Amino acid sequence: MTPSRRSYLESIAALAMALSASSCAYQITQYETQPDMIRGTTATKATITVQWTDDVDAIGRACGSEGRNDGCATVHAVGPGENACTILIQRPKDFNDEARLKILGHEAMHCLGAKHKREL
Repeated sequence: MTPSRRSYLESIAALAMALSASSCAYQITQYETQPDMIRGTTATKATITVQWTDDVDAIGRACGSEGRNDGCATVHAVGPGENACTILIQRPKDFNDEARLKILGHEAMHCLGAKHKREL
């Protein structure tokens, strides 16, 4: 296996772990219930860059919203069914930080075209 292929597979494995950690039915009480989700595009592939920050106000500014924002994704189509995406989020404290891992998975869904119903 080539080094680039191994790196790609390791990245996919890390994203799968984050998504699986975020897909539980447990509602984290300090975060509001999310609105219904709908598919906004037909993206089946996304190249994702994750940028950690400890400044929640910086997340809000980068995402164009006021006040607290726990994470956001900026998404750009780069080809048919393919997006490039940057996720800005607070770094999870560890593998058990369900709140931040849930947000990471949520933002990864935006990278693949998911939108909040209220956005359309």
